[in-house]
Amino acid sequence: MKKKIEKDKEYYYIGRARDLEVRNRGSSGGAVRALLIFLLEKNEIEGALVTFLDGLKPKQKIVTTPEEILNSARSIYQKFDFTPSLEKIKNSNLQRIAVVGLPCQISVYKKALGIYNKKIIYLSLFCGRNLKFEATIALLRKLKVKPSEVKSLDYRAGKGYGGFTVFFNNNKKKFVPKDAYNYLNLTYIDEGCLNCRDFYGQFADISFGDCWFKKRYSTILVRGEENLKLLLNAENLKLEEVDKKIFFKQHKHIVNLKKSKLNLSKYKKLFNTLPFPILLLLTKLGKIYKRYF
Repeated sequence: MKKKIEKDKEYYYIGRARDLEVRNRGSSGGAVRALLIFLLEKNEIEGALVTFLDGLKPKQKIVTTPEEILNSARSIYQKFDFTPSLEKIKNSNLQRIAVVGLPCQISVYKKALGIYNKKIIYLSLFCGRNLKFEATIALLRKLKVKPSEVKSLDYRAGKGYGGFTVFFNNNKKKFVPKDAYNYLNLTYIDEGCLNCRDFYGQFADISFGDCWFKKRYSTILVRGEENLKLLLNAENLKLEEVDKKIFFKQHKHIVNLKKSKLNLSKYKKLFNTLPFPILLLLTKLGKIYKRYF
């Protein structure tokens, strides 16, 4: 029996890349990379605007090959000026482009680029809060690492949900579990994020985030019939439809934090003095409290 598809309806999925390399390159299942590669190989798009890390700082570029998509960054917990990319897209000879960004970025892109005769697919990443650049420097300092010693960074390297990893020129590295530096969301939050309520990227065609009930999977929110067809046609993605209540329940704690405007920036010095094992313990206690109280 063919499934009925309604226009402008929302559809809820979890998914991951079928290709192991693509999956391992992603923060949670590699679904965004897999979809971009599929769209590129099927000529649905000619290129994609992606973000990568140049040293310690994020930059953006329009990529046109699967290899370049694979080399784009995973999650980047750092606020940066993305507006120069508006000119890149506007002046590009490409007419069919996918744009990957955070909810606030997608909102600006869509308003600014809507007047141009280009077909753009907007892909948003779920966003609880973003951080000032000082948060990255604080992490390096806590690890007793000088910025000049850093070859590259990865905010979500490793198994499971990953963690902050510093790579050095001598091929050594330092790793901190993600839970151990979640305090940065409270102490180094960008002021603009305090007034933002858009967690799911409401202006995007398809939005992606972590799946908290199935590791190494992405949560996928699709808006509209045409976008659902694009997703379901991607044979390089393993997809499972999920119940709406389960879909939204898994992110409830992050959405509530976003709404709360909780800001502990005045306590950043205190948090910065605590060792990572203590911060990890506090995070676990906080999760237990949220679950049972």
